[in-house]
Amino acid sequence: SEKMAALGRMSAAIVHEVSQPLAAMEATLTAAEFGLSRAPEQTAARLQSARGLIRRMQRMTKHLKNFSRREVAPLSPVEVTDVARSALALAQPRADAAGVALRFAPPDSAPRVEAGHARLEQVLVNLLHNAIEAVVPGEGEVTLSIQCTAQEVTLRVGDNGPGIAPDVLPRIAEPFFST
Repeated sequence: SEKMAALGRMSAAIVHEVSQPLAAMEATLTAAEFGLSRAPEQTAARLQSARGLIRRMQRMTKHLKNFSRREVAPLSPVEVTDVARSALALAQPRADAAGVALRFAPPDSAPRVEAGHARLEQVLVNLLHNAIEAVVPGEGEVTLSIQCTAQEVTLRVGDNGPGIAPDVLPRIAEPFFST
């Protein structure tokens, strides 16, 4: 029964992660269609945005295939600041809708790490979305910061929300757990 419950939570998370970019893409393409004759340069930007959403869903489905096959995604040198900016851009529409300010504190340098670009981006997007949901709408602030030392790079997502209730804290590491 626990496996079925986990599968249900995972399915709900997958549906959520796919439906959000699809809805954004539909709105973007509709706006592009309306602006086709009036503002071709804005239309081009909207089409580029839709392409980005499609690539995000392609990365996500590739990740799900890798997960289901239990294959390890290939690691490659990734510029952390680029991944962070991409994750912030993906989280911005949700932040705007909630009236939450997203802040970014990049490092002075552009650190590179061995990682899976899509997985790292997805982790950051999930953390940013969780932080956006955890703050008071209209008053919330979410910050993504990157600190570097000679040996490690630390990405930190912080918010000015009320924190995690003590009775929920033991469950936060469960896959797909949500409150």
